[in-house]
Amino acid sequence: QVSSEVIPPSTPPSERVLTATSGGGQIHLSWEGGPGIVVQRSTSLSSPTWSEVAGSEGQSALDLPIVEPREFFRLGIP
Repeated sequence: QVSSEVIPPSTPPSERVLTATSGGGQIHLSWEGGPGIVVQRSTSLSSPTWSEVAGSEGQSALDLPIVEPREFFRLGIP
């Protein structure tokens, strides 16, 4: 089961919502994309290390395989 929670980026370009749904071993992320907007991921929120999801800059949707039992996503600026 995948749950989604919107976590604002440290420097938000505007108010944007990141939506997550899952099925078939994949997670589908969608958001209002724009130049310089990327999806970032972390496996922890207690000591997060955010890394950019490759290929997400300027996009508005992305499908990723579910490989971690718990993973968090947010929108950010690289």
